[in-house]
Amino acid sequence: MSFLSRDVIADIETGLGTGEEQRVWQAAVRLGDFVEVAPNEVWSLVTKWGDSDNDEVRMALATCVLEHLLEHHFDRYFPLVEELALTNSRFADTFSSCWQFGQSEAPENAARMASLNDRIRKRHGAA
Repeated sequence: MSFLSRDVIADIETGLGTGEEQRVWQAAVRLGDFVEVAPNEVWSLVTKWGDSDNDEVRMALATCVLEHLLEHHFDRYFPLVEELALTNSRFADTFSSCWQFGQSEAPENAARMASLNDRIRKRHGAA
């Protein structure tokens, strides 16, 4: 089983911080590879970078990381996602770019995601 080492985290953060489209997406894909085996470490980086002022970083994290964190660990992370999305408009944008897979497709979870997107639109405007 592979976990996120300090060196891997540093490489991922360097890639996310470059602002270079290809490196941002490569870093997000690499982080997404750890969703199932190191969700806490992944979540820590999602919270750190999910409200980036860089649209590309937010989209890469949404589609390569956050939606898969919810796919595999919905009950654990959705309440945390919800809290952040309601208080941070850029993180709300990240969440609003997520598609539903796995656990997030279950009817009750899909309804929770739809409800959050509605509340985000009311609170932050169109995301």
